[in-house]
Amino acid sequence: MQMSFKSKKPEGMVVEARNARNASTAEDAWYPLQYFAKDCSRSFPGVPTKGDDQDRTVPFCEVLDPTLDAGVQEQELVLYNPSLQYLDEFYSDETLYRHYMLTDVRVLMVSPGDTAEGLDFFAVSDWEVKGQCSCFGHAAECTGENENVCQCAHNTQGVNCEECLPLYNNRPWRMGTPDQANICQDCGCNGHASSCYYDAEKGYGVCENCTNNTQGDKCDQCKPFHYLSIEETPERNTMGGICRGKNSAL
Repeated sequence: MQMSFKSKKPEGMVVEARNARNASTAEDAWYPLQYFAKDCSRSFPGVPTKGDDQDRTVPFCEVLDPTLDAGVQEQELVLYNPSLQYLDEFYSDETLYRHYMLTDVRVLMVSPGDTAEGLDFFAVSDWEVKGQCSCFGHAAECTGENENVCQCAHNTQGVNCEECLPLYNNRPWRMGTPDQANICQDCGCNGHASSCYYDAEKGYGVCENCTNNTQGDKCDQCKPFHYLSIEETPERNTMGGICRGKNSAL
């Protein structure tokens, strides 16, 4: 985010955000991302002046940088870029990533930077906000009218690629990172189920509602009194066929 002022920068300002998809009420959903001030203790008493190492989502106050104005004719700038602030952590920490999944951004200006009579106002000449679609590291591109529809890869699905495909829950869904794709794994249901779920106690995906007279966590057994036809079952995939009962026709 870059905000350009024709007036003096505010004495203090707050960048706030919300995710309208999760909002219960319009006002309650807004939360602070970052505080800026010429004097943090005066403008925002009680707000930390540095980031929390244990919880990166805790907002803090940053002193407005006067050097940003050098070389910018008759303008004063405020820059805010959390991806540069947190570097690789921004794309690998799921909690931090979700914190910046936004639909709306606003800026609250506390008090004018110039108190002289006739100059005590805010004059914003430009406000540029950049973003990208949120796909949790599981899409290389986004399409659609606003280029915000994730083209999910890694066997994921959902608006933000936030879950595994029905047959790919052999381990819990994980966010993709620059170092690890965290591809959703096939449960291995042998073609006899349309979905599976991860069982934490067993440590793998369990197939649901096995079909073709099969049973077992992987639909890898015939139900009692059913058997596989040797003639129609490939030698290398013993559960690739259909379990038939005593009176089933071949």
